[in-house]
Amino acid sequence: ADRLFREFVLDAETLQVGYADFVSPAVGLRMELPTFDLGPDPWGDADGDGLGGMGEYIVGTDPSQWDTDGDNVSDAAGPSAHQTSRVYSA
Repeated sequence: ADRLFREFVLDAETLQVGYADFVSPAVGLRMELPTFDLGPDPWGDADGDGLGGMGEYIVGTDPSQWDTDGDNVSDAAGPSAHQTSRVYSA
């Protein structure tokens, strides 16, 4: 209980990103996630692939490589709906 989390979200169609902080409730209490405000990626796009640094963090790609997995497709073309959020405990 009372553990701080941050969830990052990426809209796979628009590549807009956002995050929200929340605290876990006590055992047995209902938890509701906060609302996310999405916007342009504030971390920039160091490799020029169209997917900003926060987006790269969310989907697990390398922000310094245009094509992280070597399939000749930019990282921006790769995100799918099942890869669009990441949660970490602070």
